[in-house]
Amino acid sequence: MELNKVATHALKCADKTFEYVRRTIIELLDLPLEVAQELVDIKPKDVQSLRKAIRGRLTGAAEDPAMQGELYPRIEWSSGISAIIREGSTFRMTYAEQFTVRTHPNIRFTPERMEVFGRLENGEAPVELAEDIQVEHTADSVSRRLLSTVMPLVDGATGNGAYQEHTLASKFAFNLFGQAVAYFRSTEALINAYFPAEALAPLRGLVLIAARLEQITAPGSERLGIAVRSVLDATAELGADLNLTAQTLQRIENEAERAGVTIPDQLAPPETTYIYRSLQQEMIMATHVVNGSYNATHLHTAQADLEHAYFQVALEHGPLADLVASAAVIAMLNILSDATQLFGWAADVEAITTTMGEARALNDAAALLDLRPTAKTFKEEAG
Repeated sequence: MELNKVATHALKCADKTFEYVRRTIIELLDLPLEVAQELVDIKPKDVQSLRKAIRGRLTGAAEDPAMQGELYPRIEWSSGISAIIREGSTFRMTYAEQFTVRTHPNIRFTPERMEVFGRLENGEAPVELAEDIQVEHTADSVSRRLLSTVMPLVDGATGNGAYQEHTLASKFAFNLFGQAVAYFRSTEALINAYFPAEALAPLRGLVLIAARLEQITAPGSERLGIAVRSVLDATAELGADLNLTAQTLQRIENEAERAGVTIPDQLAPPETTYIYRSLQQEMIMATHVVNGSYNATHLHTAQADLEHAYFQVALEHGPLADLVASAAVIAMLNILSDATQLFGWAADVEAITTTMGEARALNDAAALLDLRPTAKTFKEEAG
């Protein structure tokens, strides 16, 4: 009851305030009296934003209705206006609503009705939408959930506030880790934007860094010397552009040697590492994408539709997105595990192991499916 009184009083204050504002604007315009009075007499439209609610039922059976890793079942709601139609002096808006249900796979949300609340005046009942609202029920995506679990694990290991002294060699290794995070975030962004094929390009960079860190932490390796060799090889290629002299490169070698770092004469190919071999299929496809090979186009076309010029730019979430997303999770978690060993960070080992197992299972399953988009008829595509 008290809340209703507060709301009623607030609405009266808002109405009075806007009345003063409208009168002031009209006076400043210095309009003829009859025109000014006509404008003042017009009843203002309710411009308060609408409050929408959806009601329905959760159906199914599960010990916990929430999605794994969540406390409660929830809905992510995206709301917009698809059309505004003028009808005389009024407008009619067509709404577009889409929601993603975040629940246990065995639990579904069945919408029953939607309601729109305007101003709470005179105890008016909620206004039910007269027209049908197109609601797309999207099941939870395992791969997107796995992607969303990675950065909290990374932040938990790296953002504990502990300051660590770095040598020149460890700085080089840390920079590799930072670049890996950038590759992972760009891969995630492209997948979420419905470009899983193009996400293969940053995925390739991510896996190559994972291969280097695997070599750095391998028993009996030159460890940080591999990071130094990576820098020396890169600067040898880009020395002219970076204005690096032979003396600069020699200084890097000398400082690393003084710190007891053994620099290998050359780096072993990344293809020899376990992480690279375990994601061989993705790396082959990534090479096609990076090189702009025609072989990459088949990821956007459907073999069943050979009669028409068919190319789907944005790809709906499916086996290809699952394959690329799970590969990115696998590579990034391998990098995180190696980095915690290298830099002495504290990480949630149990969560990393569990997430890694889920990602491997999803990756194996997606690799057995047809990665191409579902074929559409020419009429559907043209429409």
